[in-house]
Amino acid sequence: MIRLHFPGVSIRSFEHIAKGYENDIMVVNESLIFRVAKDPNRTYHKEIRFLDHMQSRVHIPIPQVTFRSADFGMMGYEIIRGEELTQEILHSFSEGEREVLAKQIAEFLVDVHGVSSDPEIRALNFPHYHKMQHFWKRLGGFLQEEKNPKILAFAEKLRAGWNDFQENTADIRLLHNDLFFKNIICHPQEKKLSGIIDFSDTFYGDFILDFVAPYFEDPVFAEKIMDTYESLAGVKIRRDNVRLFANTFALNELYFDDVHNKRIAARMVGI
Repeated sequence: MIRLHFPGVSIRSFEHIAKGYENDIMVVNESLIFRVAKDPNRTYHKEIRFLDHMQSRVHIPIPQVTFRSADFGMMGYEIIRGEELTQEILHSFSEGEREVLAKQIAEFLVDVHGVSSDPEIRALNFPHYHKMQHFWKRLGGFLQEEKNPKILAFAEKLRAGWNDFQENTADIRLLHNDLFFKNIICHPQEKKLSGIIDFSDTFYGDFILDFVAPYFEDPVFAEKIMDTYESLAGVKIRRDNVRLFANTFALNELYFDDVHNKRIAARMVGI
């Protein structure tokens, strides 16, 4: 398929590294990442145009798409060198190094949120979506069959939070929306950020949704990111809503098969 769309690429080595829900991911010559949409009706058109626009707007490396098929069903870019952030890598950093990493991530989010009103971005017509509200509604079906008293008690606490929740419609921004550790690439030896990847789930929503994934992964580190973001952007982040969204996500993850997320979710729910 790569030869079909990009005949100029000389393939010396090839590795199929992932089969995701929406993409097949391949590494060519240990230096190029190619992504192929599984759904023939899905394209990377918006994501590519967004990444093109962001190249001059972000302070850290993001994928720079150099290969794009005519139908936008396939894209390729130079690999961002490093390793996915993990708890082990994060806690191998000193306190000062974690502060620097948090600042870089906060700056990245300020950059992404800052293009929300750019005409080039508006023209892409990204949807407005509140994923956590969707997750909360979806949980109703799962909880009808649930028997574990700890899970049910956790859900009741969430229900009280959602009863008091009011959506922030005053600060809707374009979101990365997938800032889990797996999409934060680091140099463990050099103790620095290499870049951020995976912009396939971008949409408009309450800007605090971009802090939910870091909070789910590590609440203490997420607090550092949020503190710095507030200082840079001059806004306040409602920590109670971040916790509500993260706990809602955690409860959802108990019913799906992502081993990493399920382990964290079980700890958060207390089972």
